[in-house]
Amino acid sequence: MKTMTLAALICLTTVPAYAVNEYVPPAEEVKADKDKTKESEQGWHYHLSLGASVAFGANDQVVGQQSGASWTLGFNLNGAVGLLRNKHDWRNTLSILENVTRSPALSEWVKSADTLDFQSIYYLHLAEWIGPFARFSLTTPLFKGREVRATPTDYSVNGTVVASGVTSLKLTDPFQVLTLKESVGVFAQPVSKPSITIDTRAGFGVHEVFADGARVVADDAATANVVELNELDSYVQAGVELAVEALGVLSEGKVNYGVGGEVMVPLVNDDPQDRSVGDLTNISAHARLSFKLVEWASLDIEAKALRQPQISEDWQKSIAMLLTFGYTVFEK
Repeated sequence: MKTMTLAALICLTTVPAYAVNEYVPPAEEVKADKDKTKESEQGWHYHLSLGASVAFGANDQVVGQQSGASWTLGFNLNGAVGLLRNKHDWRNTLSILENVTRSPALSEWVKSADTLDFQSIYYLHLAEWIGPFARFSLTTPLFKGREVRATPTDYSVNGTVVASGVTSLKLTDPFQVLTLKESVGVFAQPVSKPSITIDTRAGFGVHEVFADGARVVADDAATANVVELNELDSYVQAGVELAVEALGVLSEGKVNYGVGGEVMVPLVNDDPQDRSVGDLTNISAHARLSFKLVEWASLDIEAKALRQPQISEDWQKSIAMLLTFGYTVFEK
């Protein structure tokens, strides 16, 4: 990690003054140093890190609490491959996050996080901070999803009971729901430095969502003894996309952050309910904050919110805070 420090010299007279023996490089040398830095950043770059997390708690005859042990186990993988060559900037990232939890109230392990995110984006820098881009992304869970309850429950779909007196019911298969996104347009990076980089994009995008056969909970509070489910269908949308993201590294690499959002207005859609474009607009937002405690451990906080009306009318929200023990497999 390279850290740049700006020092200010305060003079008490109107005549320029420099510290004794201080060397002030001419503009030509400053430019040459910057060119060398840019040259050193050219070529292939890659990174792969693995992490694991664990949490444990136990109660025995504690008033007001159920006796037993609670466990949370987690695994994460973060990888990146990029190529920077003159005006061409190609970035590929892969992240996997898996968490499972078991508590005295539930006798089986339940996944609390299950996400695979892959993104490939190409920037053509017509100028240092602006140009066209092309992007592809894939988001999916890796394992099947289940609805788990502490007491026997009835489940219905479209008014028909599909399971009665069960404590667990499958909602999704592995790799379901799978979302693909492709977009092209123009990007702008008005600020680009280690402490903060701002990336904005505007263009045309296509979303393909594969969800046939999946179910989502849509419980009606008026039916106390039955949990309602909605069946999902696959769909395709196309329209205008806008995105903005800010990220950076602070405190000499000890703090890493990122925050951003994306809006997709589906001018072309196949909604069976014939809802308006505004009602079908997709919105996603995310924020992450990581504190590096030691070389091999960090405290990571990540929050996500997603509005995907053709999947669910409700906002899908998640937040995770983990003490992660990590290992960098390789990095360049």
